[in-house]
Amino acid sequence: MRLNFPLVPRTVALCVAGCFLWLLLLPPPGAFGLDKIHGDANSRHLYDSDGRTRFFHGINYVIKSFPWYPTELLNRTHVAALAEAGVNVIRLGVMWSGAQPTSNGFNQTYFDQIRAIVTTLADYEIYTFFDMHQDGFSSRFCLYDGIPLWVANRSVSRHAFPWPLSGDCSSRPWAENEITEACGQAYQDLYDNHAGMRDDYVAFWVETARQFRDLPVLAYELINEPFAGDIYADPLLLLPGEAGAKNLQRLYDAVAPAIYEVDPTALLMYEPVTWGMIFNNTIVGSGFEHVPGGSVHSNTSILSFHLYCWLYDIGAGQPNNLRREGCEQLFDPQVFEAVLHDIETLGGSAMLTEFGATTCDVDRGSGRECGRIMDLADQYGFSYTMWPADEGYSDQTGWNVSFYRAQGYDRPLAVAVAGEVTTLAFNHTAPDARFELCFEPDPKVTAPTILYASTGYYPQGPTLSIPPGLTAVVNGTTVTISHDANTTVLMDTPACVVMTSY
Repeated sequence: MRLNFPLVPRTVALCVAGCFLWLLLLPPPGAFGLDKIHGDANSRHLYDSDGRTRFFHGINYVIKSFPWYPTELLNRTHVAALAEAGVNVIRLGVMWSGAQPTSNGFNQTYFDQIRAIVTTLADYEIYTFFDMHQDGFSSRFCLYDGIPLWVANRSVSRHAFPWPLSGDCSSRPWAENEITEACGQAYQDLYDNHAGMRDDYVAFWVETARQFRDLPVLAYELINEPFAGDIYADPLLLLPGEAGAKNLQRLYDAVAPAIYEVDPTALLMYEPVTWGMIFNNTIVGSGFEHVPGGSVHSNTSILSFHLYCWLYDIGAGQPNNLRREGCEQLFDPQVFEAVLHDIETLGGSAMLTEFGATTCDVDRGSGRECGRIMDLADQYGFSYTMWPADEGYSDQTGWNVSFYRAQGYDRPLAVAVAGEVTTLAFNHTAPDARFELCFEPDPKVTAPTILYASTGYYPQGPTLSIPPGLTAVVNGTTVTISHDANTTVLMDTPACVVMTSY
């Protein structure tokens, strides 16, 4: 038998080349340093693979024009500063117009840049969740192409925009343009799959999930602040429960199964209309009968909600005491209660994905209102991402981390908790900056509890009070709390950890 030895080196060369190509296609090592996060159908919280309860404090990065992604998140110095300020999640605008600027296919360069952002953030232990951001549908209705123009143009309005309004659309608040017939009809056409508009929306999410299913992306937020639909053809859609039941439920039920087919473990975030977050019955609440794709997916669903108390936006300057009390004592707690009621009914968890903006501007008393909202988020056990105040953000440089810290937003955080949380509270106005975490230690969880101790509140490090059975190690801003192997923890009694300043 004649052996053809030249085949051997060719085979080896092919194997080496193939292995090298496989290595090139792997995500950077830092991306896999982040644990995969999952939900629970019967809990408002999120969990890691060790079984620890996880909390996220972060900020929004949404670019509403070309190149449709925040270049500053590729700057490692900037990302490191975010991590040092306690940011552990970014709500990243992954824009449909960036991913699919034309109907001729997807823009791989855009996806590559988003991948680079995700992996850069992961190197600093910052999670990312994707937000398909839009406001007012498209530039046809005065703003930007949250929905690509080639999709929006398939909607042909009965009356020319801006009927029944008049005048220059840029002369009024952008949200008023959503109540024009043309804009509302465009949303309705998306929900109704007119001319395949919803099919293209689903295809965008399927391709996005396919591109990123190998990375620990926290969640996919299906659409930002969806409008009710064609309120002139169906005025009942002005009732948020009607809009949720008739339109948004259909949209989410169309896209969720397609994403799960590509990425079965994906966490999906879903929103009601913005005025469907205040109450919680079927008429003036969200209107949802089940989470996207059906109740079987409650463990992979996160209700996304926004909180902007409109009383803060009346007039200029700081609100008077009556308006402050209206927000702090009535409106804000009511929103949290409504959201809690929804997820107790639907299952799954919730996250406050927008608050701040003008209500966190310095001239409106930012520390008080935004601090109060973050206090409520801690009290209810919800993670959150802040929208930037005008003074704290630039399209060129992104978040001003120094401003963020100067306003006291770099709060202490229970990053990972080895058990179920019963109390989470931070008094941001107290002289000793008291932070309290009480939890029922889970004997099955061997990983430690991790706290972030902000240098803004604890410049000399925190003073810790911990119960018997737990030990704590402070390393910079990281507090690691472990079970003491020599002491039996009383598992039937919540363990309370308190941090204060010196």
